[in-house]
Amino acid sequence: MQRTEPFAGTVEVPDARWDERDGVGHLLTRRKMWIGGLAVFAGVGYLVSTALGGSTVYYLTVSELRALPESQRSEPVRVAGHVAPGTIVGLGGGGPIRFAITDQAAGTQQVAPLPVVYGGLVPDVFNDNIEVVVQGHYTGERFEATMLLAKCPSKFEASTTVQ
Repeated sequence: MQRTEPFAGTVEVPDARWDERDGVGHLLTRRKMWIGGLAVFAGVGYLVSTALGGSTVYYLTVSELRALPESQRSEPVRVAGHVAPGTIVGLGGGGPIRFAITDQAAGTQQVAPLPVVYGGLVPDVFNDNIEVVVQGHYTGERFEATMLLAKCPSKFEASTTVQ
């Protein structure tokens, strides 16, 4: 609806200012707001996807890792298992440590232990038969870990020495 004002008595001329406020100018402002909103939404979506992309890795057991096809072995994975007894080498030496993990604690072992090499900080509770999660890459021969998490034992035993 256009607003008209009388001009020269009987001839009515549309008010040009009214068209700018409610017509084309208003539509351009709305379009700019939608484009700006979509750009902000796309930017936030991109930041969230890149942040999550680095933190999402697969969580596998030793037997599932060995069953992976060659094409998926280059991706970072997390592997859960138990430290095989007697396999820890280099602990406390300052360099990388080597150990092996299995699907189950000492006892029934159906899959061969997976050799692991890790060069970072070792948790205090790290020992034989402890449940661990390692993150890194599987080369086909060994697992090169970039992160090592050790599960704390469910109970700690009191010392039997009396002072």
